[in-house]
Amino acid sequence: MVHFYVLFISLLSLGAFPGPFPGFSALAIEHAFDFERTTPSNSSFSSWSQVPPNYKLNSTLQLCNHLPCAWDDGHGFVAWNQFSIVFGLGDTIAPSSKSSIVIKGYTLKGDEFHYWEKRMQLSCERDWTGPLSPSWTTITSPLPLTIEIRPGNICHSFKKAEWDHTWIKYGSQKYDLPQDCVRVGRESLGRRCILDIRD
Repeated sequence: MVHFYVLFISLLSLGAFPGPFPGFSALAIEHAFDFERTTPSNSSFSSWSQVPPNYKLNSTLQLCNHLPCAWDDGHGFVAWNQFSIVFGLGDTIAPSSKSSIVIKGYTLKGDEFHYWEKRMQLSCERDWTGPLSPSWTTITSPLPLTIEIRPGNICHSFKKAEWDHTWIKYGSQKYDLPQDCVRVGRESLGRRCILDIRD
């Protein structure tokens, strides 16, 4: 696994393909991989969404506002200044699971970063003031702004409902699930969206 990271960094520094995080230099990404040496022994970089929430970084890791430049939410890398929302947990097509979400991120408090996650079921109640579609769900979290999600077709019981009319609003960011988010999980049945923490 470590050899893959070394190859990845080498190719990135040679410009063989564009970096995964816009605005991040190869040096910054290389610095993120050095984080493995400073994590607690019960975790690894490949699964460091399990880093204890109050783990204090040492003084040599000052890049990216005291945070590692990238972290893994279980479905891939996320830049330090972003958070992820995973719909459906990626393991089933059952409607009850498609409307389940997991939001993960890190927030900086002083010199410490705090991992947090929120799991919830979106409301599929109808908004009777407009078209017969699910109401927006407002979600609070450690983030500076609230997240609003309209479940759309994920509340329907038929298999082909897919993710149509499922939207996310966070500040001025607006996401249309089928267009702006990627497939994840078993048989790619879930969806994963990456949003910037600061609007």
